[in-house]
Amino acid sequence: MSICVSAIKLFSGLNRSAKLRGTDAEHATASVNLLTLLLFSGECILGFMKNKKIVIIIASTVIVFILALGVFLQSTEQKEETRDESLVSQKGLHYHADLAIIVKGKRVDVPPNTGLVGGHNPMHTHDGEPNIIHMEFPGIVRADDLMLGEFFKVWKKDMRSFGANMKMTVNGKENTEFENYHMKDKDKIELQYE
Repeated sequence: MSICVSAIKLFSGLNRSAKLRGTDAEHATASVNLLTLLLFSGECILGFMKNKKIVIIIASTVIVFILALGVFLQSTEQKEETRDESLVSQKGLHYHADLAIIVKGKRVDVPPNTGLVGGHNPMHTHDGEPNIIHMEFPGIVRADDLMLGEFFKVWKKDMRSFGANMKMTVNGKENTEFENYHMKDKDKIELQYE
């Protein structure tokens, strides 16, 4: 009887010390409660019956349960570690950003249909709205897919070739990320050169 009580205290202590969050903690608590019930049931059966088969079945069940609980807790921990922070969307996206390029006070337009001639690039402009960058990505989209520098690659231009002392604002605020800036929907990007 004291072995069962010690085992119950051990599993209760493991549950309290586990660093789990949300539903994982609830599953682990339910699992420990079920294990406690199994141990008490085994203790009652052992007290009333001296059948070796029942003892083996109960002991096997408890061992399998403990192993399954360990595998579950380990797999939950691994899932949290492998989350992809660079993932923006798994189902594609359709963003628009306004790009203004000002060289010595004069606006330079992006040619219409940039990224559409000879194929359909996910980053492109349309006829009639040349300075709107369309970002139309199917499937998985990562943050680096949305970098401003990627659009300049599509355009086949070096964004630093327009002049000296490049300055950039995004939505009215100074930004120094330049080609590494990750564009977002409805951004207003302005590049100024002297």
